[in-house]
Amino acid sequence: TPEAPELQNLFRDMVDASVANVAMEVSSHGIGMSRVHNTAFSVGVFTGIGSHHLDFHGTHEAYAETKVNWLLEQVQNSPTMRGVVVPHDDDYGQEVFAEFRGPVLTYGFDSNADIYPDQIDLSPTGSRGRIHTPDGALTFSIRIPGRHNVLNAMAAIGTAHLMGLEPICAVEGLQRFSGVSAWKDPVSPFIS
Repeated sequence: TPEAPELQNLFRDMVDASVANVAMEVSSHGIGMSRVHNTAFSVGVFTGIGSHHLDFHGTHEAYAETKVNWLLEQVQNSPTMRGVVVPHDDDYGQEVFAEFRGPVLTYGFDSNADIYPDQIDLSPTGSRGRIHTPDGALTFSIRIPGRHNVLNAMAAIGTAHLMGLEPICAVEGLQRFSGVSAWKDPVSPFIS
């Protein structure tokens, strides 16, 4: 997440170019360093807590508290708030689900989630299957491998739903996305 002045200048440039909506990853560092303070968010997405930012936060609990409080305070109180999308099978996601005052969609591999897949085929080159949404089931195919990317796809579909977009628009966008260079490059060709 860029520093606050740089981020706001980027938003100004986008407004000047008639960009109506922005999707961005908000890092826990960005939240903790007030880089997104007073930024209006229509939808907040929580993807879970790993161990990759413990150098900054110190503890797993402090890391989680940063993300959860961002959703329950800044996103919830945003003048453009439409809701949040949280993992169904995550304790912190359930905390947001219980406390958020507004629309909440859950996603996960459990059929009790609002958005969940079935008939999944995972391969080293991507995933395909069906995802059930509040708007019905959709066939999806993504060109980025891993269960975590299926979860990210479900979160994107939930975001589209809350933004009033047809979930098929998110699916079509995900089908065109082939990943970020150097983040998903295969290692196998280099193994002898």
